[in-house]
Amino acid sequence: MSRRVVVIGAGAIGTGCAHYLAKADCDVTLLDLGEQGKGATSGNCGNLCYSHILPLSEPGAILKALKAIGRGNSPLYIKPRFDPTLWSWLLQFALRCNEKSMLRSARALRPLMESSSTLYEDLMAEASLDCEWDTHGSLYIYQTERAMEEYAEMDRLLGKEFGMSAMR
Repeated sequence: MSRRVVVIGAGAIGTGCAHYLAKADCDVTLLDLGEQGKGATSGNCGNLCYSHILPLSEPGAILKALKAIGRGNSPLYIKPRFDPTLWSWLLQFALRCNEKSMLRSARALRPLMESSSTLYEDLMAEASLDCEWDTHGSLYIYQTERAMEEYAEMDRLLGKEFGMSAMR
């Protein structure tokens, strides 16, 4: 019996899913609106950073979001409109912007991120892919000392709670 699967999104994650589904003897169709790897993966620069397991719902996220939400060039632009579903979701998000909820989410995400990290490393070792796979870290540039201190605080929290560094 053949299993037919359609994977929507041909970025890093969709392509990886399609690969492993095909290895599991599935008949896979990979669809994307545009060119492979040019959507969200391209916008994220293809960055897969497993030490960044802390979700966006961190303490202080609401203030940052409110500063950005109305700017058209912001990564968090929401067109002002009456949409009860959207505003309900935003309220639920706001209620989770605290350290306890953030850490609970990160603990739930950690096994997924660790297993996906292993799968990507295995894939790079077994396949000869024409991509820019590199495991030597990232460079972050901050415009203020306060922003750098916030990053350092996140790094300390990752060490304390998860035994890892944001520098990984």
